[in-house]
Amino acid sequence: MGKAADNEAIKLRASYSNNLAVGVTAAGIIAPYLLLVQKIMTEGKHVSLTEGVGLAFAVFVAFAISWKFKRRAQDIIAALQD
Repeated sequence: MGKAADNEAIKLRASYSNNLAVGVTAAGIIAPYLLLVQKIMTEGKHVSLTEGVGLAFAVFVAFAISWKFKRRAQDIIAALQD
């Protein structure tokens, strides 16, 4: 392949990794929030401290994974040729 085709393949790989980062971030925020809302609506009470810490940890893990994918996309895009 030529240089332009190689650059496009690199851009596609970086875009894929970046989109994974966005998806993990969205899921990491929305899923714990919906779980919290469901618990409040069905049981009519607030979550305990341990459940809150667990939800916060889930969000933290999602952000850590998202950061890893974003970092990977930046490393991939650094391989572009002039």
